[in-house]
Amino acid sequence: MDLDVQYYAHLNSTSVLNAAAKYGRVLGHLAENHVISIRIADKALWNLAEEPWVFFINSIAAPSVKDDTKGRSLHRSNSINTDFVTGRHYDGTGVTVAIADDGFVGPHIDFTGRMTNFATGTGQSHGDMTSGICVGAGNLNPVIRGMATGAYLYTYDIGAYPQVVNAVANYNNHGIVIASTSYSQGCNQYTSDTQFGDNLLYNNPQLQFVFSGGNSGSTNCNYGAGTAWGNITGGYKQGKNVVACGNLDELEVLDPSSSRGPASDGRIKPDICANGRNQLSTNENNTYQVGGGTSAASPGVAGVFAQLYQAYKQLTGASNPPAALIKASLLNTAEDIGNAGPDFIYGWGRINALRALQTLEGNRYLTDSVTQGNNKSHVINVPAGTRQIRVMVYWSDIGGSPVAAPALVNNLNMTLTDPSAGVWNPWILDPTPIAANLNTPAIRGVDSLNNMEQVTLDNPAAGAYTVTVNGYALPSTGQRYYLVWEFRGDAVTMTYPNGAEGFVPGETEVLRWDGQRNLGTYTLEYTVNNGTSWLPIAASVAPKCSALQLAGSEYCFRCCKSSRHPRRFQRYERYIISNYWCTFRTGCFLGLSRLPSSDLGCRKWSGELHDL
Repeated sequence: MDLDVQYYAHLNSTSVLNAAAKYGRVLGHLAENHVISIRIADKALWNLAEEPWVFFINSIAAPSVKDDTKGRSLHRSNSINTDFVTGRHYDGTGVTVAIADDGFVGPHIDFTGRMTNFATGTGQSHGDMTSGICVGAGNLNPVIRGMATGAYLYTYDIGAYPQVVNAVANYNNHGIVIASTSYSQGCNQYTSDTQFGDNLLYNNPQLQFVFSGGNSGSTNCNYGAGTAWGNITGGYKQGKNVVACGNLDELEVLDPSSSRGPASDGRIKPDICANGRNQLSTNENNTYQVGGGTSAASPGVAGVFAQLYQAYKQLTGASNPPAALIKASLLNTAEDIGNAGPDFIYGWGRINALRALQTLEGNRYLTDSVTQGNNKSHVINVPAGTRQIRVMVYWSDIGGSPVAAPALVNNLNMTLTDPSAGVWNPWILDPTPIAANLNTPAIRGVDSLNNMEQVTLDNPAAGAYTVTVNGYALPSTGQRYYLVWEFRGDAVTMTYPNGAEGFVPGETEVLRWDGQRNLGTYTLEYTVNNGTSWLPIAASVAPKCSALQLAGSEYCFRCCKSSRHPRRFQRYERYIISNYWCTFRTGCFLGLSRLPSSDLGCRKWSGELHDL
C-alpha cells in the first residue's frame, strides 16, 4: 500500500528517511510539512504506526480524476477588459499562470506567443479546454475568448501536481503566481496535502491556487448528511487559503453535478461559483470544443484572478498583489445567489470581476495585524443613499493538522458597530451533518471555523461604522488580515453588451446588468430607429434576475429600474450591435419613457468604427 506518513517537526529529516526506508520504498518527501510518501507491505502497517517518530498516517490521495463564451460576461470579466478604446483593459498582461492537466495543449493560434508547454502527450482535450477558458485570446474566433487574454501560460502534466508541489520553484524560475487545477483527489478530507497547500500559500503570499470544487453533487462522502452534502472532491482544494469553485450555467443556475460543502470540518465550501456548463473553448489543431463541469469553472476564476493581479500592479506599482487581498475582494463582492448570505451550495456566490476591481480602484481595503487577546478598530464612513454595505475580514491561515478539527489555527473575530452603537456579528452557517440544517440560511453569530468573516447591512444609515477585529485565539505571535468593504446603491450598470460587441442576427444572446436585487423589478428595452422610440424586451423582470436571453438582431439596448428611482443616470456608453453603433445611458428610467434625443443616437454602421 502507498501511504503518506507525517513525522514530528523537530526530528532530523535524514534520520527519519532512513528509518522509513526500513519499511519499504520511499516514494517522496515534502520537507515543508514533514511528510514522507512510502510504499509498504500491508502487514507492516501496524509496526510502522508504532514507530516513535510517526505523528500521522493517511493513504496517498486517490489517482487524479478530471472535473470537467458566455462565461466572460457572466463573470463580468468582459467589463474589466472591454472592446472599446476608453474602457478598462485588464487582460492579465504581465501575469503568469500555470495549468496542470492531461497533456500537451494546442497547437492553437489563440495561445500564440503566450504559452510554454511542459506537458507531454497528444490527443487529449481536457487541458486544451481548461487552458482556453483561462487565457484563450479568441484570435481565430473573437466570440470564443477566455478571461485573461494577455496572460502567459505554462502547462504541466497533472501527475504529481507539479503546479502545487513545485510552486515556489515555478515562481522563482518562471514568475508563475496563479495555478488552476481541474482534478480531484478523493473526497472531503483535510489531509497532509491540504496542510501542505495551506502552508505554502501562507508562506508565499503572492501565490494563489484555484481548484474545481468537483462534480460529485450526488455523492455521499461520509460527511454524515447523506448524498448531496459534504462532497468537495479531495485534498488540496479543501484548504483554507485556496479557492474551490462551484459550477453554474450561463443563467446562474447551479449544475446538479456541482459538489457541495461543507468542508470536512464544517467550513464554507465551495468558495465561489462560476460558469462551468457548456462553455466553448479551444481544442487541438486550431479547433474549438464544448467543455463543462467544475473543471471549466476553475480556469475561469483563475483567469479573473490574473486580470485583477494586473489591475493591482498597475494601480499601485507593486510587483504582485497579496493573493489574500484579491481573494477577499472576490468573495466580498460575489453576487449572492441561493439562500441569503453564504451557503454550502454556492459559497459566497457568483464571481463578479467588475465589483472586485472597483474595490481595488476605490481603495476600499486595508491591511493590519492583531495579537492574542487584543483588538484593532477601523472606521468606515458610509455615504448617504447606500442600499447595502458589505464588510469582510480575511486572513491567510497556517496549515492545520490532519488529525485535528477544525482546521482553523489562527482564529480572529470581527464585529461591525453602527452609528447608533448597534453591534453586528458576521454571517455563520450551521454545519450539523443533517441535510435540513445544512440548507438553513445563514444567521449572525461568532465564527470559529472560517478564515473569512462578513457582515452585510441593508439600508444602513449614513455615518461612521467601526470594524473591530479581535485576536481571539492566536497560537502564533500575531496574524495579518485584510479588510475589504463595498457600498451598493440604486445604480444599474449594463455589463453585457458594454460596448463594441457584435451580435449575430438570429442567434440567442444573454443580456446582463448589475443592480440591487431587492429594490423592485427591471425593464429592458431596445430601439431600431435611432432612439426615436424604445420598445420593450421585457418588463417587470424579477429583482433576483440580472440576465435575460434574447434572440439577437439589430438592436440597441438599455436596462432600467421600472419604478422606484426614475431618471437616476450613470454614464454614456457606446455599443456596436450587429449593424448599428449607438450611445445611450444606463441607469434608472420611468416605465418605458425614453431619453431625450440629444442623449443618444444609433446610426447605421458602414463597417468602420468612428469616434463620436
